[in-house]
Amino acid sequence: PAWECPRDAARKAVCKSNHTGCNRGERGGYKCYCRTGYEGNPYITNGCQDIDECENSKKNGCFGKCTNTDGSFQCECSYGTRGDAYSPGGCFSVLTRECSRSCGNVSVPYPFGIGPAECYMPGFNLTCDTSQHPPRLMLGSLQVIDISLHNNTMHVINSDRVLDIHSGIGKQTFTFESTGHGDKVPYSLSTRNELILMGC
Repeated sequence: PAWECPRDAARKAVCKSNHTGCNRGERGGYKCYCRTGYEGNPYITNGCQDIDECENSKKNGCFGKCTNTDGSFQCECSYGTRGDAYSPGGCFSVLTRECSRSCGNVSVPYPFGIGPAECYMPGFNLTCDTSQHPPRLMLGSLQVIDISLHNNTMHVINSDRVLDIHSGIGKQTFTFESTGHGDKVPYSLSTRNELILMGC
C-alpha cells in the first residue's frame, strides 16, 4: 500500500519490536503498531508481547477449551465432547448408553447429565427421581422443571422451604455458566426471581 513504511526504515530505524506493523504519517514520519494478537510498545526491542486470549476466552468467542498460542489462540471442545466450541453450549458429550438425556418431561442437554461422570461436565450432574410419577429431575433437593442453554437459566421448584398457603409452589431461577470447569461454581441466583406473597 502507498502508506506502508519501507521495510528497512520500519524494522531497523523506527519499529524495533518484533510483531509490529508500520504506516507512514500523513505529515511525514512513521507510525508503528503492534500486530493483531500482540500489545505493548512497538518502538522498543521486544515491546510487543503476546496477548493471552484465553484469560477471557468468552470475550473472544471461545466457549470450549481455549489454548493460547503465539499471537492467537485455539478453541476446541474439551476431551470427551464434540461440537461447536465457538457457541454457548455447543460442545456435546460423546454419549454412552448409560447417559440419559431426559427425566420425566424435562430435557437434559449437555453439559448437564444423569449417570456416569462422562455424561456431564463437572458441577452439572443431576439425578432422576424415578420413585415419583412422573419421574422428577433433581438438583439436590430442588426439582428442575426447565433448562435453557440459550438463556443460561435453570428453573427449579423448592417446595420444602416455601409456605404453601393457597397450593402455590415456590419457583426460583438459577443462572449458570454453561462451560464451568473444575472447582468453579456453575450456578448463581438469577436477578429475575420474584417473591410473591399472598395472604391476609
